Amino acid sequence: MKNVLFSASTEKTADVKQVSLQEMFKPKAGTWTCQTCMIQNGPEASVCVACSTRKPSGKPSPVKEEVKPSIPKTDQPSLAELFKPKSGSWSCEICLVTNDADKLRCVACSTLKPGVKAEDVKQEGKAATGGLQFGTQSTGTSDSLLSFFQMCTVHM
Repeated sequence: MKNVLFSASTEKTADVKQVSLQEMFKPKAGTWTCQTCMIQNGPEASVCVACSTRKPSGKPSPVKEEVKPSIPKTDQPSLAELFKPKSGSWSCEICLVTNDADKLRCVACSTLKPGVKAEDVKQEGKAATGGLQFGTQSTGTSDSLLSFFQMCTVHM
């Protein structure tokens, strides 16, 4: 009986016409594409549903000469100048953060500045994670493991 059901279902799929992907996404008759944002709009829309640009009339519109207002020159620095790295700054090879020249470790991940040796840097009590510490200070491995399990049981 299973074979009969299987053969019946394969016969039905053989009768179904395969529609191409292009046909499936073909725009409906009368749709128009907005020349500003390239969204396809229905034939009844007189303005684009996305950007409110008017539907083209079909007649070529006269070319208007664009008048650009003259912007007076100012002494303000360009955008590139505003974001230009400071002189001597360095970029961390690990996290790509830009650091000031006087920093021997990356302010984000504590990676040493290229060319600096670990012996040359004073340890100021900061962990290798940039000085961030979570939880409590432990005195040993077994103490920290025990306190971890105690915290887990309290919060469960």
